[in-house]
Amino acid sequence: IYSNYISDDGLPFVYTPFTLVVLKPLIILPPELSWFFWSLISSFSLYELLKISGVDKFQSRHILFILIYGSSIISQHFVFGQINLILAALCFYDLTSSDGRVVPKGFLTGVAAGIKLTPAIFTLYLLINRQYKEFMWSLAGFTASVVIGFIFYPASTVSYFGKEIFGLSG
Repeated sequence: IYSNYISDDGLPFVYTPFTLVVLKPLIILPPELSWFFWSLISSFSLYELLKISGVDKFQSRHILFILIYGSSIISQHFVFGQINLILAALCFYDLTSSDGRVVPKGFLTGVAAGIKLTPAIFTLYLLINRQYKEFMWSLAGFTASVVIGFIFYPASTVSYFGKEIFGLSG
């Protein structure tokens, strides 16, 4: 990424090596098709976030979805190909849903933190609220993501968690 607003050193590496494993399937596709699938997954994530938040109870929920979808924050999210809608959907689904669970509560939050460290705040939320079992499952999800990252990218994982993570500012 090049821009007048980005230093010559580039952007800090805030994503873990596990993220490379998760995103690797998109590399085999042509860029336009990758963008399409990424946007489709992000759109589904936004729709699910709205559903989880209770918007699905409103009669005009589809209009609201379109309005939010077209907002500048969300449209910029799509322009830059951000992962945050997907991470938010993973965390909110994980922490609010109780129907038809495939994985224990907390696990997906740990996986989300294994993709990008920011969702780890929800792991702390579980600990502070004395949801110890869920906290342990979030640690298990995070640990699983680190191990998978290590299996596929051992040198990057060691470098990231051994050195790079301490160099991230703010």
